[in-house]
Amino acid sequence: VLEATSATADFERDGDTLIHYTGTASAVSVPAGIREIAPEAFADQNGITKVYIPSSVEKIGEGAFRNCTNLKEVSLSDGLITIESGAFAGCSSYADGVLYDRDKAKLIEVMPGREAETLNMPTTVTDIERYAFWGQEHLKEVTLSPNLSEIPEYAFSNCINLQKVSIPY
Repeated sequence: VLEATSATADFERDGDTLIHYTGTASAVSVPAGIREIAPEAFADQNGITKVYIPSSVEKIGEGAFRNCTNLKEVSLSDGLITIESGAFAGCSSYADGVLYDRDKAKLIEVMPGREAETLNMPTTVTDIERYAFWGQEHLKEVTLSPNLSEIPEYAFSNCINLQKVSIPY
């Protein structure tokens, strides 16, 4: 758990929606009581390395953390219901370039900066977000989790070099 390192004044709010972050802290805790992080609220904040998102947050908007190129750690809670498309687009620092939920049961997004040609999905994955692999130009081969029951619409959209998807029995 990250400790709050940002002052309340660093957050522009509209009710329970965080509109924009204006601070300079490297470790940021979203204030308790925020239910939604607006689109592009943290976009282009290259100084951020860690973000703690409390259980009150139910939705992270489109591009909310777009181009936070030094973001290495995001703590998500069980209260989170929706992560919109491209919420972490342009963020290049993740373990193997893939964003999962806490239990690695849901594959949320394969980061745009990932250059690996193969991906072996962990067997813990049971769900994939729509557009999760969108635009993966380096990806050539994917081995799906045997516990995955459905591939959502557009999961592999614009994967121009994808040649093989292995579906376990």
